[in-house]
Amino acid sequence: MLRGRCLSYGEGVTYWPLVEVVRQAAGLTGVESEQEARDRLTALLPAELKHVVELVAPVAGLGGAPGTVEDTAWAVQRLLEALAVQRPVVLVLDDLHWAEPGLLTIIDGISDWSRDAPILVLALARPELLDDVPDWGAGKRNAVAALLEPLRDQDVDELTRTLLAGHALPAAVAHQIRLAAGGNPLFVEQLLAMLIEDQQLGEDQQLGRNNTTHLADLAELAVPPTIAALLTARLDRLPPTERVVMGVASVIGQTFYRAAVTELSELLSEDVTGALRALLRKGLVRPYRTDLPGQDALRFDHILVRDAAYHGLTKDARAQLHERFARWLDKHTDGQAYDDFAGSNLEAAYRNRAELGPPDEATRRLGEEASARLASAGQLLLGADDQAGVALLTRALALHPDEGPGRWSIQFDLVDGLDRTGDLHDATELAESIRATAEAAGDVQWTTRGRLALASFRQQTAPDGATELLRQEAEEALVVFDRLGDELGLGLAHICLKEVASMSGRLAMMATESQLAADHLIRAGRNRLAQMYTSGTLLVMMVGEHPASQGLVQGQRVAATADGRVPRLNAWIAVAFCAALLGNIEEERRAREHAEQLEQNCGPPTPPQR
Repeated sequence: MLRGRCLSYGEGVTYWPLVEVVRQAAGLTGVESEQEARDRLTALLPAELKHVVELVAPVAGLGGAPGTVEDTAWAVQRLLEALAVQRPVVLVLDDLHWAEPGLLTIIDGISDWSRDAPILVLALARPELLDDVPDWGAGKRNAVAALLEPLRDQDVDELTRTLLAGHALPAAVAHQIRLAAGGNPLFVEQLLAMLIEDQQLGEDQQLGRNNTTHLADLAELAVPPTIAALLTARLDRLPPTERVVMGVASVIGQTFYRAAVTELSELLSEDVTGALRALLRKGLVRPYRTDLPGQDALRFDHILVRDAAYHGLTKDARAQLHERFARWLDKHTDGQAYDDFAGSNLEAAYRNRAELGPPDEATRRLGEEASARLASAGQLLLGADDQAGVALLTRALALHPDEGPGRWSIQFDLVDGLDRTGDLHDATELAESIRATAEAAGDVQWTTRGRLALASFRQQTAPDGATELLRQEAEEALVVFDRLGDELGLGLAHICLKEVASMSGRLAMMATESQLAADHLIRAGRNRLAQMYTSGTLLVMMVGEHPASQGLVQGQRVAATADGRVPRLNAWIAVAFCAALLGNIEEERRAREHAEQLEQNCGPPTPPQR
């Protein structure tokens, strides 16, 4: 059985449940080197699927940029199917109501494409999942939805007897607990635990081991009216050190790390260890597999326990702890890989401070830092999970109110994301806002970027004369960006000229402009976008005038270095085609085998553009 859970804090963490699933499948504990972890993943797969590791490794937090949602879905499907060959697989996903759209797409893919494999996907969610995506899972013959009803009275009594090691409560007390619980098993469990800890029930302090040699007369017991009130009442009864540990841990999340709690709480290590042992005995936390290499992890027994502990902190305490945890993450992880996690904590720190009064300079700087980290994570996701990228960029923009290059940069990435997700109207409005505000500020670089985006969108909305306008804007932009040394701008201008060439069927120009775009994008650090245009160039070369020998060498290079499945697939197809033209039968066969493996169950690659 493999299990992952969706996070309740922060958008843009699409693959977090899969981090846990993949690490469990490979038996990773977080202490392995990256190479050892990759070797363990490789051992799970048959020889013909070894390349899947390159797509799965980023999901497991082993470095590298994540692939597209489609690439990741394909790789996870192949991994699960390989495991299911050995024995049936049960995949449990908790708290799916917090899932990002990309994760729902991946689960859909498992259901649709892995029907012949013995895989059971058990998705646990609150009803609000169907409020957000009412048709999710609908119409699937191999899917069943089950609504969990409240426990019946006899089930509550049975649960009570189980928790009390077979002993029954007095009828009046049992009746009062049934009425208060309303069929909620967590309420029953927590109420009995509180009574045992208060020594109102039995002699043994550990729930489930109570010998109930005596029962107090609890018929007049004052039962908290809600589960939240019950949990708060129970936490209020904890000794001071245990309350501190619970509060610090709640800021980190439902899963938390012992070393982080020790550093943030400023308690002695032995005091934290003692408090955690006591909380383990009381059933409030439990050991849990780590999702951060090298860190011992624990988990709150229920998300509502975490929420109760968090709500018990002042906003000032929350702000300080969120900021300090972000700093701890930076010290103990690859900072950029955890930008979304650290950025979400900095965002929470900023918002808690802002709610205490008008933000001072330190609070504003905190908001700007949170914005930068979220924007970095969002930009990295574009081309892999566009919806999650847009969500992160939207949050980053809300934290950066001041007009200027910093805000325009976030807006420009958001324009790209909105265009990718089909929201052309909002993308156009945002591009116009960049152009207008940058022009008013006298910023030539951002004015030109805004004009270039608007000219590109006009091709889709008002095509008459749009191609010539796009050519003019792109050629003028090349002059501006070359003077400013703007590699990203130069890449975007060449992309626009590639689009101009495609409208007139000029294949040689398409290939040239695509390669120029890719070269500039690589220098700008936009490798995923660059690979799309490099692999697209290869397909153009298949029907263009370039020598087959050139296409073969370039295709082999892209196939060996590209991150995403689609660029590699395009590259292998081009290699096979060029090898056939050159009479290299062995290389053609090898390239076709690679292409067939990548294409399996995932549809054809991007066709050559004409």
